[in-house]
Amino acid sequence: MDSSTLATVTYFGIEGANSRRIEVDEGLAPGAKTDGVEENLHLKRQVAELRRANEVLKAASVSFAKALDQPTTR
Repeated sequence: MDSSTLATVTYFGIEGANSRRIEVDEGLAPGAKTDGVEENLHLKRQVAELRRANEVLKAASVSFAKALDQPTTR
């Protein structure tokens, strides 16, 4: 396959994918709409961030609990 044929096949492959995406977004074909996919990615990132924050808070609470359990001298 020469480079011009490859370029043509690649171009039409991309165009086909774009037209398929448009059909899905317009409800003309089954599949997940672009905005739904973007929202899903956003929510996954948000969940990951909240899980990291939760781990930090758990570690902090363990640290504070240990500090409170130590006897104090007066």
